[in-house]
Amino acid sequence: MNSRLLFPAFLLLLILLNAACNGTRVAESPPAATSPHLIELPPLTAEEREALTAGDKLEAEPPLAGIGRKVPEGQQLIDLATLEWTRKGDHRTSRFAVRSPGASGLRLGLKLLNGRDCGLQLRFAGEGEQPGEAISAYMLRNEQNIWWSPVTQGEVSQVWLTHAGKFSLEGCAIRVEMISHLY
Repeated sequence: MNSRLLFPAFLLLLILLNAACNGTRVAESPPAATSPHLIELPPLTAEEREALTAGDKLEAEPPLAGIGRKVPEGQQLIDLATLEWTRKGDHRTSRFAVRSPGASGLRLGLKLLNGRDCGLQLRFAGEGEQPGEAISAYMLRNEQNIWWSPVTQGEVSQVWLTHAGKFSLEGCAIRVEMISHLY
């Protein structure tokens, strides 16, 4: 073997071993999926822009980092049975995305509507990010409260869905109740 290739291969092996020993997951490539279903919020209103600039002037503890935005009524519901899914072995993958123009980061306020998890896992990624750790949809079952996603970078937050093929998606839906538009 060429000695110039041996060192980079050895270095890569050390990085992978270090990640495994520290319990860190090496970023895997996102699941293949067709174009995502996109929830597009309108640009900030004058009142929302004013709330953002007012937050800079307030001496709030902790300091304000963004504002809550309601998702337009007709775009809140994502019927999982109507998304395009790609089969990967014994499971399927799909995704949807939410865009809030001008945001430096987003958090999504989600609810699972039918009270069961449908064998679904969610992962979140912002612009240029790899999807993070998988979260069971079981976490979204809270009837009264909204479950908040991790923060993603940029004005688009992608939600990667993995579905165990043995469960039916009929009647499974996620509602995007609101977003936290970070600045």
